[in-house]
Amino acid sequence: MSTSELGLIKEFLKLHKYVSELGTQFILSYKRLESIETQLKELSINFNESLAANRKEIVDIKERMFTKTDFHEFIVELQLKVEDALPPLPNS
Repeated sequence: MSTSELGLIKEFLKLHKYVSELGTQFILSYKRLESIETQLKELSINFNESLAANRKEIVDIKERMFTKTDFHEFIVELQLKVEDALPPLPNS
């Protein structure tokens, strides 16, 4: 083999090693991206589940909530019942 052929073979081997290492890096990057994607999907699922649970709790709270109007009506009704049950106060 001539010197130019040996040089060409050495360059080819260097290029082959470089492409092989580059492929290894691509594979590692791909695996990392897959892992990140899986984690993001899990986070999304957990977030959606939490969101649904929170929405349900808000609906439950709204159903049980005692509004200012409800409280006022309760007080007025209570006053009327107490006034009906007690004798009238003397006029001053």
